[in-house]
Amino acid sequence: MKISDEGIKYLAKLEGNFKIGDLHYPYDDETGKRTFDHCYGATIGYGHKIFNEEHFKKYLDGISEEDALNLLGDDVTSFSLTCEDKITADLTQKQFDACVIFCFNIGKMGFRQSSALKLINNTGAPTKYIDMDHAWAAWNKGRIKGEKQVIRGLVIRRKKEIDLFNGGEYA
Repeated sequence: MKISDEGIKYLAKLEGNFKIGDLHYPYDDETGKRTFDHCYGATIGYGHKIFNEEHFKKYLDGISEEDALNLLGDDVTSFSLTCEDKITADLTQKQFDACVIFCFNIGKMGFRQSSALKLINNTGAPTKYIDMDHAWAAWNKGRIKGEKQVIRGLVIRRKKEIDLFNGGEYA
């Protein structure tokens, strides 16, 4: 199973971007503000991490929407493969898309080790959560000024992902 085109479009919507006119520019993922210097959270397009200074410099003049979508398509492939490899339960396309979107946001290692994955594969698996929805929703924290805190945007995102998993629409 692979992520659907609708799933990729929904992921792009959830990831957000920083655009001026028709071009995407580097932004700090934590603040959502444009950045002119490479930093740990430097991102471009729809959640594409810029890992080094060299690549950062090539993005300073911006990239097109087509380039942003191509980066997202390239990035999401490995997350789709991780989900395909680790999920043993039979899922609908929407459920699989929701899992890939979740994995993209929390990372492959986080997904592999998550109670959400355990409960997707076995609803009776022993975890500290009462069900998969609660296990999934627990991934709502991030670091703000070095301190781990619940982030409102992640609470909202988790709700949208869980809703999609549970049969909702690509809102």
